[in-house]
Amino acid sequence: WGLKTLAYPILKQDRGYYYLAYVNLPASAVKDLYYFFRVTDGFLRAMIVKKVEKKVESAPKEPEVKEEQASEPEEVQENV
Repeated sequence: WGLKTLAYPILKQDRGYYYLAYVNLPASAVKDLYYFFRVTDGFLRAMIVKKVEKKVESAPKEPEVKEEQASEPEEVQENV
């Protein structure tokens, strides 16, 4: 994303570089990566999130409506 103005000052800095990276890591490596971000002076903040894959079920197909049925208005009976 590049150099951006921070939402609030962090360590007396009001601008910083934002990076976004997609990585595939084993669960054991996430803790080590976060530790690396914390101890490295070049990082003001770091956030690691897990992407959850959602299973999408296909929607049931609706029955097709014939053009003749769709164009005719329905008759309504009124009781007075």
